[in-house]
Amino acid sequence: MRQKVIQVPFVGWSILDVDVSPNDGRYIVYSTWNNVMYQYDLQNPNSGWQEMLLESEEQRFGIFSVKFNTSGTEIVAGTTTGLYIYSKEVDRCVMQIMGHEDDINAVCFVEDSDNLILSSGDDGLVKMWDRRTMGSFGDGEPVRIFAGHRDGVTFIDSRKDGRYFLTNSKDQTVKIWDVRLGSREEGIQATRKSVSTQLWDYRWQYTPITTFKTSNLPGDTSIMTLRGHSVLHTLIRARFSPDHTGKRFIYTGCARNGLVIYDIFTGDIHKRLNDYKSVVRDAVWHPYENEIVTSSWDGNVHVWRHDPRGPMGKDLDSQSQVIQDWDSTDEFDEPIFKNNGKRRRLNENRNINHAMVRRGPSETSGMDVMSRTRIEMKIAQVEEANSDSDDDSVRLLRSGRQMRRS
Repeated sequence: MRQKVIQVPFVGWSILDVDVSPNDGRYIVYSTWNNVMYQYDLQNPNSGWQEMLLESEEQRFGIFSVKFNTSGTEIVAGTTTGLYIYSKEVDRCVMQIMGHEDDINAVCFVEDSDNLILSSGDDGLVKMWDRRTMGSFGDGEPVRIFAGHRDGVTFIDSRKDGRYFLTNSKDQTVKIWDVRLGSREEGIQATRKSVSTQLWDYRWQYTPITTFKTSNLPGDTSIMTLRGHSVLHTLIRARFSPDHTGKRFIYTGCARNGLVIYDIFTGDIHKRLNDYKSVVRDAVWHPYENEIVTSSWDGNVHVWRHDPRGPMGKDLDSQSQVIQDWDSTDEFDEPIFKNNGKRRRLNENRNINHAMVRRGPSETSGMDVMSRTRIEMKIAQVEEANSDSDDDSVRLLRSGRQMRRS
């Protein structure tokens, strides 16, 4: 695993978001509590940091979410005062829209065309914008609004299929949406009313009992609601699993010290990964491997790897091997555990069994029926004599006898 430490020029309380240009992985941009985004060229470190100014007269200004477009030529930003689009080609902000009634916590592109943009924040509403119908500064209307959350939205992720996206919310739910199913005025007003009655602060207070409701608001147009994780203390993020999983899963950080993975097919929790002492804010699934990287407020970053031959593991060493209770498998794909005493007994039994279970051409092909029957009886007697041995050894003997018969 490669590691590189980059010193940043400025941090206002904390770094709020980071993104890497998707087309070439060359540029990294981060945001913080001021009106400047900072970009770094990973291939030319001597160039230093480039400042990208978002003009604002507000004293309280933070950039909570930044996203490159597919080509890497523009960056969309969600801030305390609205939605901004910065063009790298002309090196200035080319679009600014108020957009929401409160802070914008999350932005993303619906698909690779770069025309459709989703934004959401503390007003609980999700808005879809079309670049082709947006004005430059202050004007422009969303082409669709999605309502159904009872509290502010912390993150948005698109399935990148031009149809579905998800939102994570302070109402302790993940919702899945269809971009074709916008909300009517009834749903928009229901969300606004619900958000306006939220008098708690998720950053340091416990979730109110009234938040744990299993019914939907009137006019909720989401197509699925997932419950079981906790959104507290920070803007916890949720994402779709990558293409090689069929995008079947949704994984999210959790304030209860772990990562939660939902199965979209069943709507249930598929797996919980807990090994932290504090909230897990973010996680990223490897694009083509079964590995997930998680980061937590306890200062630790874990790499979780799923291997179908054994239990879930975490924390890779320098040779990228998973630290688990087992370290290899035998020829029948049975885990060999690290208990050395038990392992020696297993190996002794395997040596006995392997002497009788041949994997090459049978030398008894010319034997008569009675000779082959005597050999099978001998194997049965050995199996009975070792009945007190481990289950793994018995399973190996039975498997070997089946192989001879085949």
